[in-house]
Amino acid sequence: MEPEVSPASTSRVWVDHAALRQTCSRAMILRSLGLAAVIGTVLNAINQGPELVTGKPVSVLKLLLTYATPFFVASWGAYSAFRQKGARVL
Repeated sequence: MEPEVSPASTSRVWVDHAALRQTCSRAMILRSLGLAAVIGTVLNAINQGPELVTGKPVSVLKLLLTYATPFFVASWGAYSAFRQKGARVL
């Protein structure tokens, strides 16, 4: 008869806490914010260019999402890299 395996021992770890800690470090947050500022500005000019040029009101939701998306993409990329290589001190 096969030994019973508890569900807890077969479950996959979904969050690598060491990688998450590195991703949320001051250095990585500042890096992600810097990238979001540059990329978000370019994307905002592309997405809402006519409104910006003519002086019409811009969509605040679009504005926030345009800056939030590159921030989260950069942060996810950092988290994925830390997960693959194992978290290490910068």
